[in-house]
Amino acid sequence: MSDGLLQVSNLTAQLGADERPVRVCDGIDFEIRRGETLALLGESGCGKSMTALSLMRLLPLSGRITDGSVRLAGRELLALTEREMRGVRGGRMAMIFQEPQTSLNPVLRVGEQIAEAVRLHQRLPKAAVGARVVELLRAVGIPDPARRAREFPHQLSGGMKQRVMIAMALAGDPQLLIADEPTTALDVTIQAQVLQLLKGLQARTGMAVLLITHDLGVVAETADRLAVMYAGQIVEQASVATFFAAPAHPYSRQLMASVPSARKRRGELAVIPGRVPALDRAFVGCRFAERCPQVMPACRAAPIGWFRPHHEQQVRCLLWAEGAAGFQEAGTGASAAEAAAGEPGLDAARGEPAEPAAPVLLSVEGLRVHFPIQRGLFRSTVGHVKAVDGVDLSLRAGRTLALVGESGCGKTTVGKALLRLVSPTAGQVRYNGVDLAAIGAGRMRRYRKDLQIIFQDPFASMNPRMLVGDIVGEGLQSLALEQGRAARRRRVAALLEQVGIGEQAMDRYPHEFSGGQRQRICIARALAVEPKVIICDEPTSALDVSVQAQILNLLKRLQDRLGLSYLFITHDLSVVAYLAHEVAVMYLGRIVEQGRAAEVLDEPRHPYTQALLSAVPMMDKAERRQIIRLAGDMPSPATPPAGCHFHPRCPLAIPECARAYPQIQRLPGGRWVRCSRLDAAGAGT
Repeated sequence: MSDGLLQVSNLTAQLGADERPVRVCDGIDFEIRRGETLALLGESGCGKSMTALSLMRLLPLSGRITDGSVRLAGRELLALTEREMRGVRGGRMAMIFQEPQTSLNPVLRVGEQIAEAVRLHQRLPKAAVGARVVELLRAVGIPDPARRAREFPHQLSGGMKQRVMIAMALAGDPQLLIADEPTTALDVTIQAQVLQLLKGLQARTGMAVLLITHDLGVVAETADRLAVMYAGQIVEQASVATFFAAPAHPYSRQLMASVPSARKRRGELAVIPGRVPALDRAFVGCRFAERCPQVMPACRAAPIGWFRPHHEQQVRCLLWAEGAAGFQEAGTGASAAEAAAGEPGLDAARGEPAEPAAPVLLSVEGLRVHFPIQRGLFRSTVGHVKAVDGVDLSLRAGRTLALVGESGCGKTTVGKALLRLVSPTAGQVRYNGVDLAAIGAGRMRRYRKDLQIIFQDPFASMNPRMLVGDIVGEGLQSLALEQGRAARRRRVAALLEQVGIGEQAMDRYPHEFSGGQRQRICIARALAVEPKVIICDEPTSALDVSVQAQILNLLKRLQDRLGLSYLFITHDLSVVAYLAHEVAVMYLGRIVEQGRAAEVLDEPRHPYTQALLSAVPMMDKAERRQIIRLAGDMPSPATPPAGCHFHPRCPLAIPECARAYPQIQRLPGGRWVRCSRLDAAGAGT
């Protein structure tokens, strides 16, 4: 086509030895037009990032492109020498990576790192380079760019670092920007800022974007077209509107059904059985056949070609071989809205009688955790980081309380303080009437079995040199809950079966499992000592939606069966809507709003809660809200603002907000909010 910028044809890339290569890209075909955003989505291990690295010719040392064509503005990139390709990278085609912290040099100021890209691709006079760096930082929305250019990466927030990466990518005025999971590690407010920034840059420069992600909400709000990738192969391509109206491939529909939401809260999330197959084998038929609920014998017999259910959609699936009617009869023709709806949820539950209040199991009053700031030779204390600064919470038996907020607000510190993994500075943590914050370490030991934690990164929380059986059984041994190795092994085997891993995992090491399986092992370890309360610290944030669905289903089943109580720490509000009974919203060390999940999520009253919810990307256009843009970043907990901590960023702030921290205002149904502008905030919902 005349406006086609990038044409990829039969791209095939391999890793490893020729005897048994790993086919990370196997016959990839797609096109990106000028000014367009194409989203590439799929589970981890499908080959999305390797496709991007193949386009840039940045494969690992063991990698090679064995076939295909990559043409950028008519120029064949695979025919270029490495010297010629260096002029394309960062110039005509640039890439930003998922984790900016690992992509930036920690010992160089950010301005110097951007200047390096400017000098390489624009060849400006030395005196003009600094001005161009400041111009780029201003273009990506960084306030006071001249000062920020002199700072090091560790002095910037996650959102700021990602903006610096975008500025570096823009230094060469690229025609195509490859964004590999650019917002996965960011809060929803920062994510909204970065996505809006990319859209604004596209509108001004005509740049095309290849967006790699597994977040369907981001795809729905950002992309023009999408390609679904599975096991090294693209299985569906469509316009975004067509795809979300009726995804054609069974894999696409399963991904859609795995996304948590309030509407699905009464039932379990759809789960894709099994996992992405290893790419070091030769495939004959459909690669999804082993996991597909509608597989037919013909699916395994021969390679699957393309079919067109719609003029803006093509799919590799034999269910479409006889046209759309055959697919509808197969029971897969429902719209995305129907796939996302699931069981009636929070809205439907409002008309039903309220559930009887369960007894309070764990209560927190005035919890403070202040970390000293020490400087000088004698390590004098010159201030404190007020990570948690007066938190009140109540967790009821058999219920889930979600603690939400931006990174750095103190959520994880609250969880650790409840377990005495960090020492509270002040306040009470009452469990069954006992103040855990006031007792000694010896007495605290007897309560450890009742209070457990599941960490965000399962691999980092397990000893890589220990067998899974020993990891899960360690608590049984240290707390003397199961005498004898044989008894412990029987108990561990039963736990691994309970979480869906199986007894055979006992004699394997953590690195032999996928991310979802490792998280299941961590859940088994927490369950081993028969706890009453589990702190879940972002347990699904690093997982694909399909694996996330498995973990959420498991947590929900265990709660129903064992009566567990969860404090669920997260910034994923779709997970909150599905799992939580109550929600507490945290900002800069304090709770600003708390109440029943249905009320807080449907009718937020605090301006910060409203801003958080407005920034959540939604698949359904009817559910999207007008995004509330917050000014600046969260202040430092070492120097919190006077008065309401949120007032420097609040769109409703008045001078009174800076004078004193607002008192609790109680609303019907046990809900409460800390806001002096409650009437104005309520009018904006």
